[in-house]
Amino acid sequence: MQSDIVLLQTSSLTNNPLFLSIYTKTDGEREIISNWSCR
Repeated sequence: MQSDIVLLQTSSLTNNPLFLSIYTKTDGEREIISNWSCR
């Protein structure tokens, strides 16, 4: 369930590298955030 929340949160805070950095610590989300960071 948390994995879904993380995705929603990140999508809302894509401009916040700090938040992404925290979420990157996850397992599956790690790859997803890596893509957002690229943008």
